[in-house]
Amino acid sequence: MKAMILAAGVGSRLDPLTRNVPKPLVPILNRPVMEYLVELLKKHGFDEIMVNLHYLGDQIVQYFGDGSRWGVKIHWSHEDRLWGDAGSLKRVEDFSRTIPYRHRRRRPDRYGSVQTG
Repeated sequence: MKAMILAAGVGSRLDPLTRNVPKPLVPILNRPVMEYLVELLKKHGFDEIMVNLHYLGDQIVQYFGDGSRWGVKIHWSHEDRLWGDAGSLKRVEDFSRTIPYRHRRRRPDRYGSVQTG
């Protein structure tokens, strides 16, 4: 299954922690917060993860690489400016067409596919 982590933001509400470190790499219990997300996604059957990048994105790529350390494949979407949540998904439309989503309102036990076009 596929998932997307939105990681492009500056993290201004975490200043001064994010002055030199991107928000996804801010440590919680000595591990980057995004590492917990990747591990949880893997635990729940997600094996391909798209991550959008902007602010200090090179540090995130350097830490996570291709994702093989966590048993997942990580794809990177480098953004020249912040596109927002919807814009970020639109930029990776080919990947996101088949991102599973959970029907939360009526049938929480069912999965479907997001259709973006």
